[in-house]
Amino acid sequence: MRELLPPAWQIAEQSEQAEAVQGTRADTVITIQEPRGGFAKLVVEARNALAPRDVDTIVGSRLELLRRLDPYATVLVVAPWLSPRTRELLTARGLAYLDLTGNAVLRLEQPALFLRTDGAMQDPDPPRRGQLLLRGAGAGRVVRLLVDVRPLYTATAIAAAAGVGVPYVSRLLATLDREALVQRGARGLVVDVDWINLLRRRAENYDVFRSNQAQGFVAASGARNVLDQFRESPELYRAITGSFVASQIAPVAAPAQLTAYVDNAARTADALGLLPADAGADVVLLTAYDYVVLDRLQVVDGLTAVGVSQLALDCLTGNGRMPAEGEAVLDWMTNAESQWRIAGIERLPLRGEITP
Repeated sequence: MRELLPPAWQIAEQSEQAEAVQGTRADTVITIQEPRGGFAKLVVEARNALAPRDVDTIVGSRLELLRRLDPYATVLVVAPWLSPRTRELLTARGLAYLDLTGNAVLRLEQPALFLRTDGAMQDPDPPRRGQLLLRGAGAGRVVRLLVDVRPLYTATAIAAAAGVGVPYVSRLLATLDREALVQRGARGLVVDVDWINLLRRRAENYDVFRSNQAQGFVAASGARNVLDQFRESPELYRAITGSFVASQIAPVAAPAQLTAYVDNAARTADALGLLPADAGADVVLLTAYDYVVLDRLQVVDGLTAVGVSQLALDCLTGNGRMPAEGEAVLDWMTNAESQWRIAGIERLPLRGEITP
């Protein structure tokens, strides 16, 4: 902390001020003083490790007790390393933080101070048993289900509906619980899902043009004419995605590139008279990496389109304006949740199990 402050500022530890309040002590108290005499007090909460789920523990009764030590003090959370999700939750709750890799945020009103530095994005000393990544078909199926279907549901019900083994679902739910992306009740029952941040996490391990097999083409008569051909011959495609769908749900700008899932890109391109293109493609044909991409389809402007959660993932990880369109889709989903989320998991068909 001393290295981050301006040279003329002073910082000192006042451990004797960390007195107990109702059995709770601060780990230490730090005072920061500017050259003109103004000073601030930081009540420090130090942890050997801090998962996103633990943030609620700090924000709860313990935080209130710490603040009673000095109602005007700022609570500073310190740990060897804080994940991006943990830092996001700490910031949202108005807490300062510092980890030993250099990630830090501190805001003071008096004396006026704002500092922010970035350190390691990944844990430099990860636990031996690594957490599951939201990567691959198994994670894709579970994430889509958690987003699309309102809780309550068990790991067994999720596994049956998603076609993934129960042990894998249980481990994945444990990881998501630690990341505060799902909330579980008695016997592991999922009672709430932070679906918007869950989609963002999935987007970190998914790419619409890399996870799926993608081929670019140029349409001599333009992408919109291809849409008309899809209407006339629906057997040519499975579902459209990307800008042309997003523009109907949450317009950002006029779409230019048509992206569609098909069974066989070569046959579809031949039927449509498309020309292969390594650059400047206005039509991209995709072969889905897994059937979950084509689960829970919708009809948009008379055309079959991917479900809204798959649309968000495709746009967030796409090119050009697609990420901005993905954010607009997320905004629409937030305001219209009752229109797209399914009321109960029992409404979903059972799937055959895969190996994630």
